[in-house]
Formats: sequence, structure tokens, C-alpha cells
Amino acid sequence: MVLEKVHNKTPEDAQQIAIDLLTQFELVEHMNKKPYQLSGGQAQRVSIIRSLAISPEVMFLDEPTSSLDPILAREVLRTVLKLREKNMRFVIVTHELGFAKKAADYILFMEDGRIVEHGPVSILEKPQTDSLKKFVEFVME
Repeated sequence: MVLEKVHNKTPEDAQQIAIDLLTQFELVEHMNKKPYQLSGGQAQRVSIIRSLAISPEVMFLDEPTSSLDPILAREVLRTVLKLREKNMRFVIVTHELGFAKKAADYILFMEDGRIVEHGPVSILEKPQTDSLKKFVEFVME
């Protein structure tokens, strides 16, 4: 409905966009399911795909793998990596360092609403601040 009402797509065009995106991310068989009928990983991937329907230049994801088991989190990561291959840009908030290492080009580490350290992904290997060192040690335990 959003594609039709907000983006002036015909119902046919909106449906074709949905089918194309669901096919691209191997979820077309779930096209007629309600959100409660999807697994957590499927629901998260569908929400990302819904956002793609409006052709954004940048996607903002807030904790896209939180509360997902490792297998479902991997599905979400694969979706993000697939989109990065197509030059989609992201701003992702996550506490999952494994996800961040694979999905990010650049890291901002924040504490109490302030940027404490930033740089390439390699800052996670050699943190310069005590805050990031403690966080990495805690998460990697």
C-alpha cells in the first residue's frame, strides 16, 4: 500500500517490486504469510526488503540481529552483505562485534552518547581507548 499511496505505483507495479525483491532474497515462498508466521530471521530480512522497495540511498538498521539465534543472525548478515555488493550504504547500530567486523567498513564506538573512538574495522583489533578495550574484552568472553 505504501508504494501505491506514497510513491504513486500502480498495484501491479507494487506487486512486481515485491515479488522481485522477495525472489532476489529467496523469500518469495513466504509472500502471503503474516509476520507471526515467519521466523525471527525471516521477519527481519522481510523488513529490510520492505525498506528496499522504495529504493533508498542509505539504510539505517538498529540492532538488526538482536534477539536472533546465531543461525538467524547469519541470514540477516548475508542479506546485508548481498546488499553491500550492490553498493547499498548502511548505518548500523549493533553490539554484535562479529556482525560489525563482517558488515562494516568504518566503526564508530559510542559511550554515553559520545563518539569515543572511530576508524576502520581494525580498531576492534587494536583499540586505543580503555572504553573500547573493555567493551571488546567483555563481548569476546
